[in-house]
Parts: sequence; C-alpha cells; structure tokens
Amino acid sequence: MRILMVTQEAVGDRRFGLGKSIAALAEGLTRQGCEVDYVTREVLEARDRRRIDRLRALVARRFGAPLGSLAEVVAVAMAVGRRAAQRARREGYTHLHCHNAFIALGAWLAVAGRRQAPRWGVTMHSFRCTAEAVHRHVVPLGRFAHWLFRVVERRVLGRAAWVVTPTESGGRRIAEDLGFTAPPPRWRAIPHPLPRINLYDREEARRRLGWDADWRVVLGVGMLVPMKGFERLIDALARFSHQSSSAVGEKGERAQLSADRPLQLVLVGEGDREPLERCAREAGLARPPLFALTDDIGLYLAAADLYVSPSTTESFGLANVEAVLAGTPTICTAVDAVPEVIGGAARLVPLAERELWYALRAFLDAPSPHAFPPHPERLLGGHWPSDDQIVARYLEVYSRP
Repeated sequence: MRILMVTQEAVGDRRFGLGKSIAALAEGLTRQGCEVDYVTREVLEARDRRRIDRLRALVARRFGAPLGSLAEVVAVAMAVGRRAAQRARREGYTHLHCHNAFIALGAWLAVAGRRQAPRWGVTMHSFRCTAEAVHRHVVPLGRFAHWLFRVVERRVLGRAAWVVTPTESGGRRIAEDLGFTAPPPRWRAIPHPLPRINLYDREEARRRLGWDADWRVVLGVGMLVPMKGFERLIDALARFSHQSSSAVGEKGERAQLSADRPLQLVLVGEGDREPLERCAREAGLARPPLFALTDDIGLYLAAADLYVSPSTTESFGLANVEAVLAGTPTICTAVDAVPEVIGGAARLVPLAERELWYALRAFLDAPSPHAFPPHPERLLGGHWPSDDQIVARYLEVYSRP
C-alpha cells in the first residue's frame, strides 16, 4: 500500500498539531509495511501561484479583501489537491489521503474518469462543516456562498472512499451541518495518536529558557489567531493588579496575589503578534507577553505554572492533551470537541471571560499548584487507543471496498 498524505500547510507548520499527528500516523503505517509520503503547499508551481494571485485580486476588488483571502485559501487547497493527485497517478500511489474537503475536491477533479487513479478520501479537521467554520471564525459568508460551500462539501464527502473525523462529536456535527441524519457508513471517527513530548524537571526547564524562578507563568499554545482566544486570556489576566496585590473581578470580587511572584504570560505559536501586544497594552497587563516558537513544547510545559486554552473553537486540541501529559495544571474552554477529548483530565470552563477569570483566581489562590493536578488517565474517557490500534483502524479504512 502506497499512501500520499496531502495538506495545504507550509513545511514549517509540521511542528504544530496536524503536522505532528500526520507524522506519527505515517511512522506507524511505515512500520506496517506501507510506503508513506507527505505533500504540502510546496508542491505548487509558479504558474499555480500566479493564477491564485490573480483570483485573489479579482475577488478582493469585487467583494472585498476578506473574501479575496478566502478565495486564495480555497484555490490553494484545490491546486494542492490537483498537483498531489497528478503525482499520485504518475508515481503509482494506491491511496491519496486529503486533509480537508477542498484539497479533496481538487484531487477528485484531477482523477475523475482517469484509469489507474488512486483511491482518495479525506480527514475533516474542523468541528463544523467548512461553510460553518468559515462563517463563524474566519469571514461572514453571504447566503449564496454559504449554500455553495455546503453543496460542494456534501458532494465531495459523498464521493470520497472514506471520511475520517478525529472525534465522534465532530463527525456527528459535520453530518448534521451537511443535512445527513447521521454520519454515513463510510465515515469513521479515529483519534489522533497520543502525542509524544519530552519531560523535564521544572527548575532545569526554567534555567534553559532563562525564565525567572519567581515568575508565575501562564502558558498559551497555538496559532496567534482570534479563534484561539488569547485576547480573552490577556483581558482576564489584566484584572490581576500586582500594584495592589489583588485581582478585581467583574462584580468587584478580589483575589489576593503574592506581590513577589509576578504573573508572566507566554504564548507559543506562529502568527501576527502585534494585535496581542496592543491588546496587552490597552488592557493594562502588568508585564508584556513573551512570544516563542519551539519544536520542543515539553520544555515550555515543564517550566509553566499553568496552561490555559481559551479557544472559541477546537476540533480536537492536541496542545491541550500535551499539557495534560506533561503534568501541567490545565484550564480549557469547554468548546466543541474539548469535553470529549479532555473530559475530566483537566479543568473545563464555559466560554465566558468571567468564568475564565474565576478559574484563574482559584488556581492563583491555591496554596500549591498541585491542588489542580491533571489526570492523563481520563483523556478520551480513559479509552485512548494505542498507536498500533489507530494504525489498524486506518488500514481497515484504506482497505474497505
């Protein structure tokens, strides 16, 4: 079995959740005798990029810059799918695994009616269908665009040899969005492999990072985009005033803080830092946030006092899982698939700033950070399959007629 994995990420994005998950799956499939390769947007040729740039400019002039950017993303996905399908046919791959619906659309159009075409399928990495995910978290869609996205996505998923979602709840929600009464028979929920992280002693980790031993470090991990909710975390932390050694909540509640242990927010992820830096200044955060990129997230998790995920949407949340596995006290917003994946392994809070503030206050008031230990054994309801079991599920999906 020869399998070509396809995403529209850049090569450098492999350090993040999706890239790490695909790498772990590819390693497991290789152990079972499969040949696996991984294609990203780098497969695009110069002429592809010129056509995409022209399309983006055209749509932006007609409908505005946000929809121009959306058109670019969709066009990139389809072009990557088309180029990957051409390579798969040329080099004799038996399976083409697309990691979003519009990559799959490009692949489908490239192999339709062709002889010796690879079987193709798709993994959906959003909790909602593409139309809903874009409309809620990227750019509002008009009625026609919303309808068109849904029609196209339903057709693509209907033609795919397999559709995988990383959670049961995500599969049900996408099926509902697209008008299915239940996930169709060819749909399967298969979780990501349990991530592997390096474990460190806290003092050693802080020494390597150059962090002050007295800091109370709150860590956030993820792309620096609005849906990750880091602005809400900044606003919640800004309520803690080190000048008065207390924190003031929305209703005037005060939480006592240790003046000699300043709060330090650290955000690990790629993206535009300027909006978050501006948010911190305007909110009056006592210390500006620190930003970092790393291929060793275990080092940061070991050095942090608290990990917080304030996301407004989460189809799985591998960074949350890594925090729990590292033994770092963890707070997550209970959005989308987080209750299914994290469950009782960490503290879950509703998607409201005051609830996040109360959770932070409870942690900072505690006499010891060990008062809020994570529980890795409760991840995925205590039934996370082994890497070999996950690989076996994928081999079953690939082999199904």
